[in-house]
Amino acid sequence: MSSSVPNAVMASLGSQNIFDRTARWGSTGMPLGVRPDVTAYWEDAFRRLAQTATWKKYFDDNQFEDGFQKCAAFSASIDRFTGELPGILSDAGVKIVR
Repeated sequence: MSSSVPNAVMASLGSQNIFDRTARWGSTGMPLGVRPDVTAYWEDAFRRLAQTATWKKYFDDNQFEDGFQKCAAFSASIDRFTGELPGILSDAGVKIVR
């Protein structure tokens, strides 16, 4: 991490007694038309990964909130967020041009 202030100490949130579990998301995409058995295979593989001790430790160490979702639930979440985003940006003073 760099700083414009020479010899600056970059304090972590934890060192300031700020403990916040952050929700974040990522996804793996597949092309349209993938067979349901292929989708089910990968959903199960990622579900099993999300249940491992290593995965849980990574999320705990980084104060991430785990919210694993299968394809349909994740798609619905993205649709909801996409619908909410213009209001969030507008409330923050961002001009939306589209």
